[in-house]
Amino acid sequence: MVSKTLVLDTKKGYFEEDVEPRTFIEPSINLIKRNDDVDYDIIENQPVGKARIDPQSGKLDWDYAFSGQRKNEIDRYLKQIEQAARQKEAQFKKMVNEGNAAYNKEDYNLAIIKYEEAISIKADETISAKIVSAKRIWRLNNLKKSNRISMMH
Repeated sequence: MVSKTLVLDTKKGYFEEDVEPRTFIEPSINLIKRNDDVDYDIIENQPVGKARIDPQSGKLDWDYAFSGQRKNEIDRYLKQIEQAARQKEAQFKKMVNEGNAAYNKEDYNLAIIKYEEAISIKADETISAKIVSAKRIWRLNNLKKSNRISMMH
């Protein structure tokens, strides 16, 4: 999971006579499952929320301006990550489709190239199996061609 931190400042503005005997503050944290391909520094290197004693009321309260700003920064970043993932998936599908088209036209060399481009984007057992199949057929075809050429001479 991705680490998130909160800052609770209970020193600034604190005067015992100004504070209720019990002050509660409830953090609300949504956890994010870690993806190894994503840099989470924007979340982990700065607090996602701050609370402090309000000098006006003497109560511990959230710094909503800071929390809102951090939430917007993180949301924008996560949307960028989602967009990049969609683009990556679209590129993967494009390479697979081009590989399939080449395979169906019996252009196995091009199919291999496209399939290898696809698995460089994302590992996929089905595509890896298609590469093995295309390479096998390509080798057989080349062997047949060289046998025909040697028989002609």
